[in-house]
Order: sequence, then structure tokens, then C-alpha cells
Amino acid sequence: TRVTNTYNSKDDNSTTSSQSSRNDESSSDGTAQLPLVHLPPVTRPIDLTTDHSAYNPAEVMAVLRRCNNAPRAISAGVGGGIKRVAGSLAVTRALGDAYLKTPLLSFNPYKSHAPYITGRPEVNCRP
Repeated sequence: TRVTNTYNSKDDNSTTSSQSSRNDESSSDGTAQLPLVHLPPVTRPIDLTTDHSAYNPAEVMAVLRRCNNAPRAISAGVGGGIKRVAGSLAVTRALGDAYLKTPLLSFNPYKSHAPYITGRPEVNCRP
């Protein structure tokens, strides 16, 4: 989809566009052109999702809060590797992995510090 910022100036009734406003059915090479999408002049992107991983500082704080700052709650492998929750899980929210969610289904060394993760989704409402 081609995107353009088109708006009417308040000083005059002319239209300013950052791209050509041709809406031909096809271009000179025979390929079909998509219609233009007109956006307001002050359009900013927003994140629709948040990464639930050990690289998101907010998620790291949530894991540490849930497990009462357990040692090695967030750690990387010996040779560097990727950061993981309790050295085993790369995500901070999951449907499975009950051993990191509740002491009843956990085992040592995780049992005394569970829960590390949650299955609760993050839901945001934006206007």
C-alpha cells in the first residue's frame, strides 16, 4: 500500500501531498497500482504488542517481583547465549511451563522461588 500525507492548508484551499496523487489502474510497466492511503499530517506509529522476553526491562522487573529476586531469575548461558527465565525459558509469559508458575507443580531449584512467569496476557485499550 502506498502511503501519503495529504492535508488541506487553512490559509488556502490547496492540497499538499508528499507523493503524486495519480490513481491509475496500472503503471507504465503494466503492474496494478494500489490506492493511496491518506493520513493526517501528525501521524505517529504505536506498538501494538510488547515482547514478553528477558530483553524487555519491564518484563524483567515483573519476573524479579514475582519470584522475590531469586538468584539467577534472569540469566544467560555460560558462553553468553540468550537471556532466559530461571536459565530455561526464553519468554516471560507462557501457557505451559507450570514448573515455573506454581510451587505445587515445580521441582528444585525452582520450587522455592516459583512463580517466575505467568500466563496472564497483557491487554491494552487504546483510543
